[in-house]
Amino acid sequence: MMHSRRFLKKIYLIIFLILTLFSAVYAAETDNRLTPIVKVVKDTAESVVNISTEHIVYLRQNPYWGVYGNDLDVLFNQFSTFHGMAPALKLKSVGSGVIVDKSGLIVTNAHVVNMASGIFVILNDGKQVQGELVYENKDDDLAFVKISPPKPLSQAVLGQTNDLMLGETVVAIGNPLGLENTVTSGILSGKNRKFHSAQGDFVMGDMLQIDAPINPGNSGGALFNLNSQLIGINVAVVEYSQSIGFAIPVEKLKKSMEEYKRNPSVPANLNKPGVEKGYVLRFDIAGLDKDKVKVEISNNLITLSGEYQNFQGAQAFGSFVKTIPLPQDADPQAVKTEIKDDTLIIHIARKNNK
Repeated sequence: MMHSRRFLKKIYLIIFLILTLFSAVYAAETDNRLTPIVKVVKDTAESVVNISTEHIVYLRQNPYWGVYGNDLDVLFNQFSTFHGMAPALKLKSVGSGVIVDKSGLIVTNAHVVNMASGIFVILNDGKQVQGELVYENKDDDLAFVKISPPKPLSQAVLGQTNDLMLGETVVAIGNPLGLENTVTSGILSGKNRKFHSAQGDFVMGDMLQIDAPINPGNSGGALFNLNSQLIGINVAVVEYSQSIGFAIPVEKLKKSMEEYKRNPSVPANLNKPGVEKGYVLRFDIAGLDKDKVKVEISNNLITLSGEYQNFQGAQAFGSFVKTIPLPQDADPQAVKTEIKDDTLIIHIARKNNK
């Protein structure tokens, strides 16, 4: 009889423990705070990074500040009697990026890293590493930055946009106004949108329209669906609008990744090699003084420098310097340059095709 009672107590204890376990699991699964959006953030936050860039702008006497943005415009208006010298400015800007390969490949917008003299990637845990621009597609406003991973990385899972439904929830993660790892959500407002500049010029097509709040700094950040899949790269918000933003569909990202993988050793703007003869670089130099554009090659690096023309007769000049590495098989002794309209074209032969 005593043994039977002990046996029953053990059975009751086991049942109690099982019920307690199930209750805990059920409570976790039914936690009202664990929303679908929270799950997306938990799944994807480590794949989104912040990108900080440096741009060195050289200035001369009486700078025409209007060229450099509203902040300097205000400064110039406040101190309009300033006649000193400002030899150079180091301008810093912030953007976002998404890890698309654990090897250290990060996608962002081309305009985030264009002409940057330095690129720094800040990971989700705050670690900062230097990045290298290895691919640039200005037509789709996409670029790839490569880093040497200081730790194992988490890459985003690529989704698709063909089955997206208008009105479905989307989640944007990025670095707006320098506020790291900011999460916003909204709905998919439209597909196949055309994005125009403030002047009405056509810029890009096949865009996703969203109402998730995005701001300067969100550029290059991630747009996820509720399955934690990357469906787009945030690129722009319409000025003076209410919740009208755009994202580049993930299919364009996949296409750029295929291009990059075909030529993984080719750095930015060198992803269009000539037919078995060499490499071709193309730079947009609209607004530059074409007589002062310089191309220099040293230590297997190519440096492009130039000066902006006078603006509306003002005695002001802006300059930039851009340096990128050459492919290992490029011949620095066999370089030809030409200017067609507003495009600087640089031809570099391969060493084995001289």
